[in-house]
Amino acid sequence: MRNKHLGWLASGALLISALVLTPAAALEPGKAFHDYAADTWSVEQGLPQITVLSIIQGNVHGYMWFGTQDGLARFDGVSFKQYLPAHWIQAMAIAQDGSLWLGMNKGAAYLDKGGPRILGRARGEKDVNAQADVRAIVSVDGRLMAASSDGLLHLDRDGMHRERSLPAVPLFSLLQWRGALWAGGIGKVYRITNSGVQTLDAPDGAGTQVKHLIVRDDALWAGTSRGLFRLTSQGKWQRAAGDPAQLRLAVNTLYADSNDNFWVATNEGLARLSGETLQQFFSSRDNESVAQLESLYEDREHSLWLGSHAHGVTRLWDGYTRRYAAGEGVGEPLVWAVTPDHNGGFWVGTANGVYTLKDGVGRLAVPGSALPEPTGYVLMDDGQRLWIGTHSGVAQFAGGQVSRPAALAPLDGIQISGLLRDHSGTVWIATFDGVFRYADGVLTRFGMESGFKDVRCREVFETHDGKILIGTLAGLYQFDGTRFKPLGDEGVLGDSFVTAIAEPKDGRLVVGVFDQDLLFMYDGAKWRALHNSQGLPANIPTYMTKDASGDWLWVGGLQGIYRVRLDDLEALAEDKIASIAPQNILSEQGKWPGSEKGLCCNGAGNARGWSDGSNLWLPTRGGVVSVDMRHVRFNEVVPNMVVEAARYGGQWHDDLGERATIPARVRDLAFRFSVLSFQNPASVSLSYRLQGYEEDWQNVDDPARRVVNYTNLSPGDYVFEVRGTNNAGVASAAPAALAVSILPFFYETWWFRVLAVAAVLLLIFLGYRLQVRNLRRQRLQLERMVAERTEALRQLNRQLEDASQTDPLTGLKNRRYLGQQLPSDLAHFRREREKPENAEQVIAFAIADLDHFKAINDRAGHFAGDGLLKQVAERLVASVRAGHYVVRWGGEEFLIVFRPMPRDETAHVVDRVHKAISEKPFTLPG
Repeated sequence: MRNKHLGWLASGALLISALVLTPAAALEPGKAFHDYAADTWSVEQGLPQITVLSIIQGNVHGYMWFGTQDGLARFDGVSFKQYLPAHWIQAMAIAQDGSLWLGMNKGAAYLDKGGPRILGRARGEKDVNAQADVRAIVSVDGRLMAASSDGLLHLDRDGMHRERSLPAVPLFSLLQWRGALWAGGIGKVYRITNSGVQTLDAPDGAGTQVKHLIVRDDALWAGTSRGLFRLTSQGKWQRAAGDPAQLRLAVNTLYADSNDNFWVATNEGLARLSGETLQQFFSSRDNESVAQLESLYEDREHSLWLGSHAHGVTRLWDGYTRRYAAGEGVGEPLVWAVTPDHNGGFWVGTANGVYTLKDGVGRLAVPGSALPEPTGYVLMDDGQRLWIGTHSGVAQFAGGQVSRPAALAPLDGIQISGLLRDHSGTVWIATFDGVFRYADGVLTRFGMESGFKDVRCREVFETHDGKILIGTLAGLYQFDGTRFKPLGDEGVLGDSFVTAIAEPKDGRLVVGVFDQDLLFMYDGAKWRALHNSQGLPANIPTYMTKDASGDWLWVGGLQGIYRVRLDDLEALAEDKIASIAPQNILSEQGKWPGSEKGLCCNGAGNARGWSDGSNLWLPTRGGVVSVDMRHVRFNEVVPNMVVEAARYGGQWHDDLGERATIPARVRDLAFRFSVLSFQNPASVSLSYRLQGYEEDWQNVDDPARRVVNYTNLSPGDYVFEVRGTNNAGVASAAPAALAVSILPFFYETWWFRVLAVAAVLLLIFLGYRLQVRNLRRQRLQLERMVAERTEALRQLNRQLEDASQTDPLTGLKNRRYLGQQLPSDLAHFRREREKPENAEQVIAFAIADLDHFKAINDRAGHFAGDGLLKQVAERLVASVRAGHYVVRWGGEEFLIVFRPMPRDETAHVVDRVHKAISEKPFTLPG
């Protein structure tokens, strides 16, 4: 056993040294408690139970774990998951393999991927009480040592083992230091080494319970039932320097953070020590978050977690601001104005009087009852007196007395919004009834007649070259010596309600208006509008200034405080860049990325802030808030991303590892995921995608919504990925991923698809062959039909042609036929005549004209004449040989074409035709 001790004690010494040397920055010493950014979670937010006995952060994913009196709670910044209900989890430790080990009021347990496992008595350990109260666990060199009501135990997955180097005495605390294991009991402290056990008397008597041990500044401190003690180099117990009464109470827990803060919690509150001296004590009477603290823990983002007995768990981080309110003596929370006091410190105008604020302490200087109206709405210290503008006139304060000069009586009853003493000593007063100039005891008013569109004036501003500008509810005006004229391009700034003016560079102005989507920049000639869509936070500016470096423009407004690089702002105004990335400091809801949550700024007009270039002071609904403009630290810790679970088959499945296989019947999936950043969970960002279904990242609009659903997914392989940033925009190192395989039904498998495709192709082929055969048959049928139709058409065309070339009365060919036929006849005749045997051949034409035909028509009628013409035609055709043809030439005239024949036959042919007509009588109708 002693050889074992040597190994794990030496290794533990190296571990502690490494932790001590790790650079970090936790809560800033010296801050008031309310200056830390704080959030509290209790049962209303899902914490299983109000008492948080132990806190730790996992080293695998980075979840926060809270041990309560109703089990263990895992926290991702938004929601809680409960394990081991009905158990008190009062001690926790992380083993080398990343598993979480738990000390309970009845035994011990550990948590791994399979869920919680309660330990029993290890094999062979007959005298170990498995229901012992385990109060502390220390992990050293892979060995888990536990302090319990049954003595010192060793825990592993086999169960609980007794460490017999120490008697079975009740123990409360454990610590490894200087090669030894230290254990706190009742009236005793035990130092266990390889050489044996050394026993020291506990501080302040035999009945003292040494509940907590811690090493700080290479000294052993003990938190006991009778207060806080330190072990001196002489081996004596000694109380903290000065023996403060707050540290004589029973100590509930101790913690040393990475910024050298030593925290000591009692039932009365939380003490902070520096060295051996009590620096601050936060009383539970002032803040319930420090009442009866049971546990303290600093996470990897250097926030301090406070586990209380009755108020859940609170997380503190430095934030960027300090706030001066009731606790510092500023008795009225609603502050309207802040301006420097020429004697040092500040004047603070509130809803009920004016306070001084010097060295962080406020004091009422002018009660509201001494003013024309209780509100110190605008302030100006001219070096001799304080000017106080109210909702009903102006008062002056000097030498402890309030006065109202008669020369300022015309201002009575008017709301005063701005006060400015220019470089010449003239005082300008912006009111809701115009601008007043006070010089040499004379008060002069400028109203509508002086060029204003609206006499409600909010702010007076003097440029570097002495120009006086007035911000109104209807634009920005410049004084030309007698009148006020709109400044620059009136069409851009127009009738905007001007709420703040700054001149970050000579000749360049930035103007805020009562439209949270807009800022305006003026380059000396032209206004340019800058929009919320270009990266500016949605805010209504009330005060703007540059810092000492001249690099940053700071903007305080109704929704919060941010800063933006002036070079970026100018580049944006000149369209050189499309958007900018401001750094957010404070926001009302804490939802601006990187911002601290807190009440912010008020009103429009003068004295709505003040800055010396290094510090910024602003009035708010919760006192005066200040920012150290030189030392703004943003969260640089890279957040972890986790895909926590997948839901399918009607239930959630946790700890799926890197891959999940989904049954074929399931086609709807849901994923639960987290970005493990706790400094300000409301301003983290998340995006996700399901590769294989979508390629583009989908942004999560509400950081509290960390579940996404998919429906009707096809079978196949997918990868669900999620990425995110912390509250300062620092992105996760890599997306978290869960591979998902949805199994197919048999008809969705590749082989089924191959067979189905083959079957479809076969059917297509068979159909194709059938179609080809049908098409061939149809083609033949169509060809037959076309041939028949073509022949019919040809015959019809022939008939039409014949009809067009035939005389309808006699049936003879007509002149059209002659015109078409005669050229070919003549051409043929010429070719044939060239032959010697045809030299005497001739082609002859004969005109036959019926004499006295008109007389027949006149005596017998046209019908008889037509009958005669038909008979003549028949005889003419009959009288000529084949090859000759008769053409009706017109009326009672006929043309006979005699194709080539010997010349000496022509007379006989003509005579024959003549006889055919003349020798046989004609019969006329009737």
